[in-house]
Amino acid sequence: MKTEFYISNKISNAKEHKNTLSRPIGNLSILVISISVFIMILSSSILRSFQEKIVDIVADNSSHINVSGIKKNQYGDILPIQFNSSIVDSVSNLKNVISVDPIVSQLGLIKTDKAFAGLMFKSLDSSRINIFKDENIFFENVKCEFGELMISDMISSFLNIQYGDSIWVHFINNDRIANRGRPVFKKLMISGIFESNQFNENLAYMNIDDLREIKGYFKSEVDNLEIRVNHLQNIESVLEKVVVFDTILNRYSTIYESEFSDVFDWLNMLDMNVIIINLLMYIVSILSIVSISVILIIEKTYMIGVLKALGLSNFRVINIFLIKVMSIVFRGVLFGNILAVVLIFLQSKFKILTLDPSIYYLKYVPVSIYFDSILYINLISIFLSFIFILIPSIIILKITPLKAIRFE
Repeated sequence: MKTEFYISNKISNAKEHKNTLSRPIGNLSILVISISVFIMILSSSILRSFQEKIVDIVADNSSHINVSGIKKNQYGDILPIQFNSSIVDSVSNLKNVISVDPIVSQLGLIKTDKAFAGLMFKSLDSSRINIFKDENIFFENVKCEFGELMISDMISSFLNIQYGDSIWVHFINNDRIANRGRPVFKKLMISGIFESNQFNENLAYMNIDDLREIKGYFKSEVDNLEIRVNHLQNIESVLEKVVVFDTILNRYSTIYESEFSDVFDWLNMLDMNVIIINLLMYIVSILSIVSISVILIIEKTYMIGVLKALGLSNFRVINIFLIKVMSIVFRGVLFGNILAVVLIFLQSKFKILTLDPSIYYLKYVPVSIYFDSILYINLISIFLSFIFILIPSIIILKITPLKAIRFE
């Protein structure tokens, strides 16, 4: 094998090689492979990061697993479930569970002198408080005490209400309160305004005891429990364990079955875009590899004949060209990796590439380094290159010393 490496290295360093067509074609092949690997790594990174960010946004406004009742009253309303603290503690201690939060929600209407808006009023749970603190709260008071309300910036602008304002909110009674169907009026103070997106612009957050009072719930009653996990892949395993703790027949649903299920269908469709991009990049790289292999073999036909005349087998001659072309492939893959990692780092650090949040839900192009994707792309690139290098090598099998010397 040392002989093959030596001859392959001599081919690259020979003075006459610098004036041949294979040299610029080889450099072009390195560039093509680098760009192809770069595009594949970058597209995979953007897609996975985008999917994870959108899922996080959806989960921030709902949950990964939702537990609600199935029994209804005479008016068709879902009855509340009992908030069993021991069961909640058991679920909270499960592996991969981030939080378990009791939720009470109610439709309502905010009306001002010039406009009105119908909103879903939801209790502010511990997980969402942390989200507001970390990302998108405008004011330091990230809490909802009794009599306080948090609204989105879109609603704040639309209704022209600001932090510290007091407003009247109209709610519809349920059957536990007299005069069912008539509105309940409650005065609330705006304690916070959060940055909204398409998923939460019509949400408002209140203290859970305010909502219990409006709906006539007891202290131990909630509309549903929201369970968040650390990764989407763990939803099903956590759900199986949660059901074990349920002593009352409840309804379980996951984030994929929520009102945002269409979003996940759309995200899944994006996978096909990356598959098509990768397929095209592989084809371009393969064409480049085949071209440089054929050109090298044609240029070195005389050398092949001489080597065969000296007793080298077809297998060893093929190895010489295999080593030469694979060195081009490895350099191209390496440069593509470096370029992709550098750009991903710069984008994640400085948010250079921006997006329109009204269309893409995000303000910037999300990226992250996924080592499994990088490894997968590199291995596929190298494997396909190796396979398609062997195809032009068939030419070597047909070259005889006599014909090669005459060809020269």
